[in-house]
Amino acid sequence: MNDLIPILHNIILPALAGGLISIAVIGVFSVIKKLKGEIRMRSERNLDIHHFTYICEYQNLKPMIEDKQAIRLRVLALLYKFVDADTRKWVDLRDLCSRNGISGDEFTKAHQFLEDAALIRPYGAGYTSMITHQGIVAIEAAYKSPERSSQYFPAINDIEVSNGTVEKL
Repeated sequence: MNDLIPILHNIILPALAGGLISIAVIGVFSVIKKLKGEIRMRSERNLDIHHFTYICEYQNLKPMIEDKQAIRLRVLALLYKFVDADTRKWVDLRDLCSRNGISGDEFTKAHQFLEDAALIRPYGAGYTSMITHQGIVAIEAAYKSPERSSQYFPAINDIEVSNGTVEKL
Protein backbone atom coordinates (compact mmCIF):
# COMPACT_ATOMS: atom_id res chain seq x y z
CA MET A 1 0.00 0.00 0.00
CA ASN A 2 2.91 2.37 0.77
CA ASP A 3 4.21 1.97 -2.78
CA LEU A 4 0.98 3.56 -4.09
CA ILE A 5 1.75 6.91 -2.45
CA PRO A 6 4.52 7.83 -4.97
CA ILE A 7 2.13 7.14 -7.84
CA LEU A 8 -0.40 9.45 -6.23
CA HIS A 9 2.13 12.22 -5.52
CA ASN A 10 4.27 11.94 -8.66
CA ILE A 11 1.69 11.20 -11.35
CA ILE A 12 -1.94 11.79 -10.43
CA LEU A 13 -1.79 15.08 -8.47
CA PRO A 14 0.65 16.90 -10.82
CA ALA A 15 -1.31 15.68 -13.86
CA LEU A 16 -4.56 17.00 -12.39
CA ALA A 17 -2.91 20.31 -11.42
CA GLY A 18 -1.51 20.69 -14.93
CA GLY A 19 -4.79 19.82 -16.58
CA LEU A 20 -3.47 16.59 -18.07
CA ILE A 21 -6.49 14.44 -17.40
CA SER A 22 -5.37 11.51 -19.58
CA ILE A 23 -2.16 11.09 -17.55
CA ALA A 24 -4.19 11.33 -14.32
CA VAL A 25 -6.52 8.60 -15.59
CA ILE A 26 -3.55 6.37 -16.43
CA GLY A 27 -2.24 6.96 -12.90
CA VAL A 28 -5.61 6.05 -11.42
CA PHE A 29 -5.68 2.84 -13.48
CA SER A 30 -2.21 1.86 -12.29
CA VAL A 31 -3.34 2.46 -8.66
CA ILE A 32 -6.42 0.30 -9.25
CA LYS A 33 -4.32 -2.43 -10.87
CA LYS A 34 -1.90 -2.43 -7.95
CA LEU A 35 -4.75 -2.52 -5.44
CA LYS A 36 -6.37 -5.45 -7.26
CA GLY A 37 -3.10 -7.36 -7.19
CA GLU A 38 -2.65 -6.68 -3.49
CA ILE A 39 -6.24 -7.69 -2.71
CA ARG A 40 -5.83 -10.90 -4.75
CA MET A 41 -2.61 -11.79 -2.92
CA ARG A 42 -4.25 -11.19 0.45
CA SER A 43 -7.26 -13.30 -0.60
CA GLU A 44 -4.99 -16.14 -1.67
CA ARG A 45 -3.14 -15.99 1.65
CA ASN A 46 -6.45 -16.01 3.52
CA LEU A 47 -7.66 -18.91 1.39
CA ASP A 48 -4.53 -20.88 2.27
CA ILE A 49 -5.08 -20.15 5.97
CA HIS A 50 -8.76 -21.16 5.73
CA HIS A 51 -7.85 -24.31 3.80
CA PHE A 52 -5.22 -25.22 6.40
CA THR A 53 -7.71 -24.56 9.22
CA TYR A 54 -10.30 -26.73 7.45
CA ILE A 55 -7.84 -29.61 7.11
CA CYS A 56 -6.87 -29.35 10.78
CA GLU A 57 -10.52 -29.29 11.87
CA TYR A 58 -11.30 -32.27 9.62
CA GLN A 59 -8.44 -34.27 11.13
CA ASN A 60 -9.83 -33.50 14.60
CA LEU A 61 -13.40 -34.39 13.57
CA LYS A 62 -12.58 -37.54 11.60
CA PRO A 63 -12.38 -39.89 14.63
CA MET A 64 -15.59 -38.44 16.07
CA ILE A 65 -17.43 -38.88 12.76
CA GLU A 66 -16.22 -42.45 12.41
CA ASP A 67 -17.28 -43.27 16.00
CA LYS A 68 -20.79 -41.95 15.38
CA GLN A 69 -21.03 -43.88 12.11
CA ALA A 70 -19.87 -47.07 13.85
CA ILE A 71 -22.58 -46.67 16.52
CA ARG A 72 -25.23 -46.16 13.83
CA LEU A 73 -23.97 -49.26 12.06
CA ARG A 74 -24.25 -51.30 15.28
CA VAL A 75 -27.79 -50.07 15.94
CA LEU A 76 -28.94 -50.90 12.42
CA ALA A 77 -27.12 -54.27 12.47
CA LEU A 78 -28.84 -55.19 15.77
CA LEU A 79 -32.24 -54.31 14.33
CA TYR A 80 -31.52 -56.15 11.07
CA LYS A 81 -30.48 -59.27 12.96
CA PHE A 82 -33.33 -59.16 15.49
CA VAL A 83 -36.11 -58.75 12.90
CA ASP A 84 -34.36 -61.11 10.47
CA ALA A 85 -34.35 -58.47 7.71
CA ASP A 86 -38.15 -58.29 7.74
CA THR A 87 -39.62 -54.81 7.15
CA ARG A 88 -42.90 -55.90 8.80
CA LYS A 89 -41.42 -56.80 12.21
CA TRP A 90 -40.92 -54.24 14.95
CA VAL A 91 -38.95 -54.06 18.18
CA ASP A 92 -38.33 -51.69 21.08
CA LEU A 93 -35.00 -50.56 19.68
CA ARG A 94 -33.94 -48.69 22.82
CA ASP A 95 -34.34 -51.85 24.90
CA LEU A 96 -32.58 -54.03 22.32
CA CYS A 97 -29.67 -51.61 22.09
CA SER A 98 -29.35 -51.10 25.84
CA ARG A 99 -29.10 -54.89 26.30
CA ASN A 100 -26.24 -54.75 23.80
CA GLY A 101 -24.29 -51.87 25.35
CA ILE A 102 -25.65 -48.89 23.43
CA SER A 103 -27.68 -46.52 25.54
CA GLY A 104 -28.28 -42.95 26.53
CA ASP A 105 -27.34 -40.07 24.32
CA GLU A 106 -25.38 -42.15 21.80
CA PHE A 107 -28.45 -44.34 21.19
CA THR A 108 -30.79 -41.34 20.91
CA LYS A 109 -28.55 -39.61 18.37
CA ALA A 110 -28.06 -42.78 16.33
CA HIS A 111 -31.79 -43.52 16.36
CA GLN A 112 -32.65 -40.01 15.20
CA PHE A 113 -30.08 -40.15 12.41
CA LEU A 114 -31.29 -43.55 11.17
CA GLU A 115 -34.89 -42.34 11.24
CA ASP A 116 -34.01 -39.09 9.42
CA ALA A 117 -32.11 -41.10 6.80
CA ALA A 118 -35.18 -43.35 6.35
CA LEU A 119 -33.18 -46.46 7.31
CA ILE A 120 -35.64 -47.17 10.13
CA ARG A 121 -39.17 -45.98 10.80
CA PRO A 122 -41.11 -45.56 14.02
CA TYR A 123 -43.91 -47.95 14.86
CA GLY A 124 -46.24 -46.87 17.64
CA ALA A 125 -44.89 -45.06 20.68
CA GLY A 126 -41.43 -44.56 22.14
CA TYR A 127 -38.51 -46.11 20.31
CA THR A 128 -40.43 -49.00 18.79
CA SER A 129 -39.00 -49.21 15.28
CA MET A 130 -38.98 -51.19 12.06
CA ILE A 131 -36.19 -51.50 9.53
CA THR A 132 -36.99 -50.05 6.10
CA HIS A 133 -36.11 -51.41 2.69
CA GLN A 134 -33.41 -48.70 2.45
CA GLY A 135 -32.08 -49.84 5.84
CA ILE A 136 -31.79 -53.43 4.65
CA VAL A 137 -30.03 -52.34 1.46
CA ALA A 138 -27.62 -50.10 3.43
CA ILE A 139 -26.67 -52.74 6.01
CA GLU A 140 -26.26 -55.48 3.40
CA ALA A 141 -24.09 -53.21 1.24
CA ALA A 142 -21.91 -52.39 4.26
CA TYR A 143 -21.36 -56.06 5.04
CA LYS A 144 -21.07 -57.13 1.41
CA SER A 145 -18.10 -54.79 0.87
CA PRO A 146 -16.54 -54.44 4.33
CA GLU A 147 -13.42 -52.78 2.90
CA ARG A 148 -15.38 -49.78 1.54
CA SER A 149 -17.19 -47.03 3.37
CA SER A 150 -20.69 -46.17 2.26
CA GLN A 151 -22.94 -43.14 2.36
CA TYR A 152 -23.91 -43.87 5.97
CA PHE A 153 -21.21 -46.10 7.44
CA PRO A 154 -17.42 -46.40 7.63
CA ALA A 155 -15.67 -49.43 6.15
CA ILE A 156 -16.40 -52.30 8.52
CA ASN A 157 -12.78 -53.48 8.24
CA ASP A 158 -11.64 -50.08 9.59
CA ILE A 159 -13.80 -50.20 12.72
CA GLU A 160 -11.96 -51.22 15.86
CA VAL A 161 -13.69 -54.20 17.40
CA SER A 162 -13.70 -54.19 21.19
CA ASN A 163 -16.29 -55.86 23.39
CA GLY A 164 -18.14 -56.98 20.28
CA THR A 165 -18.80 -53.46 19.02
CA VAL A 166 -19.40 -54.59 15.45
CA GLU A 167 -22.08 -57.18 14.96
CA LYS A 168 -21.17 -60.01 12.63
CA LEU A 169 -24.22 -60.95 10.62
